[in-house]
Amino acid sequence: PKNIDINDCTYRMLFPHEVQAAMAFESDYIVCGTGKDKVKQLGNAVTPPAMEWLLERGMATFN
Repeated sequence: PKNIDINDCTYRMLFPHEVQAAMAFESDYIVCGTGKDKVKQLGNAVTPPAMEWLLERGMATFN
């Protein structure tokens, strides 16, 4: 679109289940607390695929 008014641009906060999916956690992974607490915990987490990769590389150094 050519004529975008900056006042028409908005954003919304993500729900905890959306953050969980974006961080590659399984949908059945349990995070306790309020919605705010869950988002904070997930935001401070290392994604499972990245942690798996790091652990694989770390363990490979011992072989």
